Amino acid sequence: MYSGKAKDVQIYENNKVKLIFRDSISAFDGEKKDFLQGKGEVNCRMSAKLFEILNEYGIHTHYHSMIDNNTLICDKVEIIPVEVICRNVTAGSFCRRYGVAKRTRSFTTGH
Repeated sequence: MYSGKAKDVQIYENNKVKLIFRDSISAFDGEKKDFLQGKGEVNCRMSAKLFEILNEYGIHTHYHSMIDNNTLICDKVEIIPVEVICRNVTAGSFCRRYGVAKRTRSFTTGH
């Protein structure tokens, strides 16, 4: 159905899809490509955990289950074309707004 930089989307059943997370990595807008063993599993587990937390707080998502280390089952949805890049450090206006030093990697409770 679809193959992107980090995962494949395949039709599953009952208007659901499988999101299969791969170990591929890229840089410089896809010009540089390689593989990092275990990356797909880490991204799959992080995504599943995030969707589970959102659901616990009453925020409905497309997520149903994680069926193996690299695969999620989700509702088939219409994609909103938004890209989010996580850098795992603070930067830019976030630092100004919240009074956090640039490149901070951890926060105290409440941030």
